Amino acid sequence: MNAGLGNLDSLRQHLLASSLAGDRSFDSVITDIGVGVAAAFEKQCNRKFAYAAGDIVWFPADHDCMVAPRYPLYSVDLIERRDYAPNQFQDITGWLLNFDRECGLVRFAGQLGTSIIMVRMTFTGGYFWETLEPEVYAGYPSMAPMTPDGTPADPLPQDLRLAWLLQCRHVWASADKLGQGMVTKPNVMSALATMELIPTVKQTLRNYLRMQMS
Repeated sequence: MNAGLGNLDSLRQHLLASSLAGDRSFDSVITDIGVGVAAAFEKQCNRKFAYAAGDIVWFPADHDCMVAPRYPLYSVDLIERRDYAPNQFQDITGWLLNFDRECGLVRFAGQLGTSIIMVRMTFTGGYFWETLEPEVYAGYPSMAPMTPDGTPADPLPQDLRLAWLLQCRHVWASADKLGQGMVTKPNVMSALATMELIPTVKQTLRNYLRMQMS
């Protein structure tokens, strides 16, 4: 199960005491925390972290470059432009000049149009992490997907994974060390969206900010 930036088993191990390792009572709450923290990270960094093939991003055409919302960027598969909403998209992939795998920057041969013209780009990018659980033996551990450039998808960086675990532990401890508070206080999970990121996490996330021109 995808619990945010890792599987549920790995997150459970970091949040529960060893005496509760086999306890599944809090799985739903732990998953909510993991997914919620990951969503907060993506909002903070203005990007998506998970590997996705054939993802699509829309943007105005008054650009000669753009930063894909998922990177590492493995391929730019299709670039299309639509002048007006009733019209069909037209293939302009030939305008692709080059792209930077590590930072996701895509360069075009020139400005693709004006701000009222829309561009749709299909691409493959993002990090891989384990989403299967150890008790599900079929396919565990899973292999990183092969990307269009013929290499395995890059694993989630260890510092980013640690930041996720630390922030999840902070949320968990703030509510109740055993999770009982979260079960008895339904407003705790709604407070997750407004909870401050801890300083160490903020520092790490600065390295993963996606800078995209307006």
